[in-house]
Amino acid sequence: MSNHKSTGPDKIHIEIFRCPDVLNAVLPILNQALITGHLPDEILHATLVPLFKKGSVDETGNYRGISLLSNVVK
Repeated sequence: MSNHKSTGPDKIHIEIFRCPDVLNAVLPILNQALITGHLPDEILHATLVPLFKKGSVDETGNYRGISLLSNVVK
């Protein structure tokens, strides 16, 4: 993933996952999530950010929502 991606609600930057120790700590949790089919609720939260498309900035229809997800989920 690009280093320029925004962090989600957990504020964990993607750079942290380049460290093998961190990755080895997170992988068992993600593997268990894949086996059970359940992710912790905290990981599934997203930050919704309005992104302007075009037209008047005063019209709410000229925005679209962007969900910033946790980099762990990505």
